[in-house]
Amino acid sequence: MGDATLPGVGVVITDDSKSQFYIQQKDETYPVPEYRHLYSFFGGSIEPGEDELGALERELGEELNHESARTIVQAVKKIGDFAVSTGNIEFSYTLFEAKLPLDYLNLLKEIVVKEGRGFLMTKEEFAHLEFIWKLDGVRDFYLAHQ
Repeated sequence: MGDATLPGVGVVITDDSKSQFYIQQKDETYPVPEYRHLYSFFGGSIEPGEDELGALERELGEELNHESARTIVQAVKKIGDFAVSTGNIEFSYTLFEAKLPLDYLNLLKEIVVKEGRGFLMTKEEFAHLEFIWKLDGVRDFYLAHQ
């Protein structure tokens, strides 16, 4: 990857036993038509001047709300950095994990999500989703190394 690499950040939101996962599904308003109705980690691009956690908190605030963003970011641990290539777009992607009580995940389900919907699902369901930007490989790495 060269200087044109775009940086991104995302978070696996799960319960303490890693049996339930809160995931985003993009809707018909998502700006990249081929990824509409596919799944994603909550997160997004890192803007100039931001660090990874700052970008994650900003993105979560935009996608969920600022109170939830602070709660999730306070619970994160870094999983790793990944190089992702999809067609003519390459980007670096930092994945975090936030383990939160199941009661809190059930509250997240009630939040209106920007550009999509939030779903609480089992590990089995999570393992078989089609992700945007070819992030399936990042998800597969996470599941294999947890």
